[in-house]
Amino acid sequence: MNIDIQANGLTLTSGLRQHIRQRFLSAFHSSQQHLRKISVRLIDVNGPRGGQDKRCRVHIGIIGGQDVVIENTDTHLHTAIEGATNRAQNSLFRRIDKRRAKKAINL
Repeated sequence: MNIDIQANGLTLTSGLRQHIRQRFLSAFHSSQQHLRKISVRLIDVNGPRGGQDKRCRVHIGIIGGQDVVIENTDTHLHTAIEGATNRAQNSLFRRIDKRRAKKAINL
């Protein structure tokens, strides 16, 4: 699974990159056949001013369906990543379930 990870205003260490990659591989392992791409953007919104400003934006390209785009913002980067991953996973599963239900009705 191809996961594109980029950071703006944050240092993207190899450890952080590996953490994100492992988290997304684990979260979307069972639905890989439905995915075109996963793009993760990490952004420090306020820069050095601090505050609740670490944003994780996830864009999931779905084969034959509408893409999932989720953003989660938190004071801590890892919490923002975890929240965005969970929300993206839930949204993707709902879309896949709707597609399956629609196909079952059309049969």
